[in-house]
Amino acid sequence: MKVKESIGIVNGPSLNKTGIDGAGMKITNVADGVIAAGSKDAVNGGQIHDFVSGEVTRPITFAADSGTPYDARLGSTVNIKGDDKNIRTVVNGNSLSVSLNERINVKSVTATESLSVANGANVDMGGNTIHNVGNATRPGDAVNYGQFQQAFSSLGNQINRVERRANAGAAAAIATAGLTQAYIPGKSMMSMSGGTFQGESSLAIGLSTISDNGNWVLKGSFSSTTRNQTGASVGIGFQF
Repeated sequence: MKVKESIGIVNGPSLNKTGIDGAGMKITNVADGVIAAGSKDAVNGGQIHDFVSGEVTRPITFAADSGTPYDARLGSTVNIKGDDKNIRTVVNGNSLSVSLNERINVKSVTATESLSVANGANVDMGGNTIHNVGNATRPGDAVNYGQFQQAFSSLGNQINRVERRANAGAAAAIATAGLTQAYIPGKSMMSMSGGTFQGESSLAIGLSTISDNGNWVLKGSFSSTTRNQTGASVGIGFQF
């Protein structure tokens, strides 16, 4: 039978060249259509149910660096929590913010490239030791304990050296003070004296002479210490 325009049932469905009018009634016993990209098949309620149920019940899986992955179902709530120390989370309307606290509290921090502290800021070590500090090379660098020991040892050696030389100088003064001199007019005297002070020693040699009239006295001395220091003095006096 050929239908040129349309075919229909009174107060029921009708079929024409533009499509099918179901008149508000169900179309039953529809075979499964192909659900795929480009498919133009009609699908039935069972197919729609199965498809929607599969999509609705398919979970969103949340995974992290540690712990067991969690499957969240549609309609469930996933709580994103901070650690109450360093990470905080805030929900504001339709936005979720995850941020770091201004004060971070961790057991250790490793900087792979560089670490800087703002000008005027302080670093409180809490009484702990800073380890593995490199040698200072320019003004403003921190000095490590090894460099401090080396500098302190060098300073100590210099102080000890100055102290020993000062002690030797005192010994030279003592030795020079011990030199005797001529006391008879027209006579001369060569004398020798030794001195010691705080472990250092000195030897002094002196020469003195008095004029024939006894008015002029001339004397000179030379000293040498155990620190290889030498000294000399010369003096003249008029007696009246």
